[in-house]
Amino acid sequence: MIVPCLNPVSPIVIGGVDTHKELHVAAVVNNSDVVLDTQKFSTTRSGYRAMLKWMRSFGDLKRIGVECTGSYGAGLMRFLDNAGIEVLEVTSFR
Repeated sequence: MIVPCLNPVSPIVIGGVDTHKELHVAAVVNNSDVVLDTQKFSTTRSGYRAMLKWMRSFGDLKRIGVECTGSYGAGLMRFLDNAGIEVLEVTSFR
């Protein structure tokens, strides 16, 4: 009897981005809010592509929280929106 190979289920992950003028700092967390990794990416289209590919390498990317999408995060927000990613705008309170 041949047993079919079942594909493992990809873990669900969520991204977060702290935006800056020249570099964005990104993190990926799992469903238990454990930080899986952090990384810096340039604020260019190639940097945005690399960030998205990196985040997706951890599992099924459900959404990304981006700080201040009206300023340094505006370009990233447009890129992710065009890529069909759910983006949540995160505001910081000081």
